[in-house]
Amino acid sequence: MHCWYVSARKISVLLLKALFILCIPVVLITINVRLAFNSVALYEYGFETYNVERTTGLDMPQLSRVGQEIKEYFNSPEEYLDVDVDWGGHEIALFNGREIMHMWDVKQLVRGVYKGQELVTFYVLMYMGAMTLLGRRRGLYHVFGDLVKGSVLTLVILFVFGILGTLAFPVIFQQFHMFSFSNNFWVLDPRYNYLTRLFTEGFFFRAVMFVVFLAAFQASLIILMSLYARRLAIGRSFILPYDSS
Repeated sequence: MHCWYVSARKISVLLLKALFILCIPVVLITINVRLAFNSVALYEYGFETYNVERTTGLDMPQLSRVGQEIKEYFNSPEEYLDVDVDWGGHEIALFNGREIMHMWDVKQLVRGVYKGQELVTFYVLMYMGAMTLLGRRRGLYHVFGDLVKGSVLTLVILFVFGILGTLAFPVIFQQFHMFSFSNNFWVLDPRYNYLTRLFTEGFFFRAVMFVVFLAAFQASLIILMSLYARRLAIGRSFILPYDSS
């Protein structure tokens, strides 16, 4: 009975450890996705890079305001996006019904990302806190090791996705939409829709690469800091060498 209990306990710890490691790339990627959705500066970069002033007929101050309103929409309780612009001295709605419905779908997806990021981050913090509290310095030492493993996994995932995205982004972008949305509101014609003029496929590629590079930088920083902390722990005789993981 005692052996069974010990084995079950070890398996539980290993499962919690594995889940923690898997959660690290999820946390880093979703945090930066959230940052991208809330970065008006990133929107403005896309507007300038792809000459959206010319394709939409809107000047940069108006485009900046549109970006700000879209950002606020993702973080507000408003169900539908309502953006008006000045066109020849008259206030008109920028988006038509199809675009508004697609943005409603996007908002549901964004909310899911936000909730998932918050839930996974909560688990990561709880695991780190529990390991440190129960194992004290030894527990903290092992947490640093798990952070290294999770961050290395993050770099591997980002490297693979970065290569695939560079080679076949249009295909991945289309498959993402087909998988994520249950309707075809996302199929928009830039000749008649402003949404695809504002946010081109090239903009989305650059936004994804922004997330990839930022998450990779953070993962690399975590690896360096965690390795240094583990080495410091051994140097101060907090942990015996044969206890390392």
